[in-house]
Amino acid sequence: MRMSLQHNYLFRVLLTLDQTLNVILFNGGEDHTISGRVGHKAKTTGLWYWCVLEKLINTLFWFDPDHCRRSIENGAIFQTTTQQDIRHFLRLIVVALLVYLWW
Repeated sequence: MRMSLQHNYLFRVLLTLDQTLNVILFNGGEDHTISGRVGHKAKTTGLWYWCVLEKLINTLFWFDPDHCRRSIENGAIFQTTTQQDIRHFLRLIVVALLVYLWW
């Protein structure tokens, strides 16, 4: 029983971090995850950088096929321009490089 509570707590903490990073990196909605955001953008825009991110995330979640598309929340509204998308994508790359170099 205790392990289940710890697992639930850890899951909620990770979900909160994911949603927070979605706001910081992508200017996304506070209730949406990065995976859902990337899946939605790859599906609706077909732009190469969203598709690359989708493949990368899906590879990280190898145990959950089509993870990004399944993470899209129904009724989600994403309103950013293509220039904003590029800026957020570049910010994500910089943060990923900094995290990689830091570890």
